[in-house]
Amino acid sequence: MENEVVDRIIGLRNRGRISYLAHEYLNDHWHPMYHADVAREMSAAKLFYAGSADLLSNFQQFLVTPKQLELIDSLDDRDAQADGTGPVLPLEFSPG
Repeated sequence: MENEVVDRIIGLRNRGRISYLAHEYLNDHWHPMYHADVAREMSAAKLFYAGSADLLSNFQQFLVTPKQLELIDSLDDRDAQADGTGPVLPLEFSPG
């Protein structure tokens, strides 16, 4: 199975872009969080997720396979759907 994100990270490593990888992932303040966790923390400030700044990302049917979309739609709430979508989308941080 091909994974564009993993291929890109390996490519950065192979091209000597270790400093970018270290900057992005190996710092004291970085820790992965599920969408549901971020949404819960933001709701305390009365902030709510409205959608992605990337227009296409708001239309999952164009980004995932029909089988993946069926699985995501079967999850019981919006936060669970967002958490379930992340691992299958070909998204990443930009290497700047």
